[in-house]
Amino acid sequence: MREKTVGEYQVLEFTGEFAGMPAAIFYYFGDGQLFQGAYEIRKPYSEYEDHLGDFVRAKSLLSQRYGAPTRDEMVWLNSRDRDNQKRWGRALSTGQLVLRADWWTPDLEVSQALMGDSAQITLAITLTSEAHGTAPSQ
Repeated sequence: MREKTVGEYQVLEFTGEFAGMPAAIFYYFGDGQLFQGAYEIRKPYSEYEDHLGDFVRAKSLLSQRYGAPTRDEMVWLNSRDRDNQKRWGRALSTGQLVLRADWWTPDLEVSQALMGDSAQITLAITLTSEAHGTAPSQ
């Protein structure tokens, strides 16, 4: 366990798993109350495209728990590779493509994102209490 401060929030960081995948797990506290949990998948991949399968698997698990996503989108910053699915992994790694799925319940906002920058792709899942409002970025 590691404890740190992010702005006005206290954060506890653990190493664990999400759906059998190695992950950093973060718990955010504000005013002594837990208001957010986050998973950052830290799994080594040999191919960029392998991230896509884990995104789909995590989305399926979250959909089983929370129903169909309220928002489910692919955000293209450069649509050059949009029609060539074999290049989506590369588009993710360069930040040209972001996959998102969000679920909103009366008490909880669940967000899942697959995004990249400088050849590093991150799969993140965040659960935030609706009672708290806007949460900090990691």
